[in-house]
Amino acid sequence: MFRYTISAAFILILLFSCSNERRSNDKVLAKMYVDLMIAEESAVSGADSLRKSLDRIYDSYSMTKDEYAEGISELKEDYERWSLFFEYAQAYLDSLKSRISD
Repeated sequence: MFRYTISAAFILILLFSCSNERRSNDKVLAKMYVDLMIAEESAVSGADSLRKSLDRIYDSYSMTKDEYAEGISELKEDYERWSLFFEYAQAYLDSLKSRISD
């Protein structure tokens, strides 16, 4: 009986930690999404300048363009995560706006 309790507890901890890790990664992707959109919207010097800005963003999040695209594709497959992604993105954007207005 004790062995089953420990096994069940281990499984629950594993599932909980995976869920938290996924949620954390989704928040990172949402922040990247906002930062990338801001860079694209504010680029005025041309394609070379934009590419450098985008590369800096990928580097700052320690993620490649392919890893980012793969993460976004995974989010799109899960409606609940996709909806939360946009909530995270909106919250991050709102925090950036409040920093500017302060």
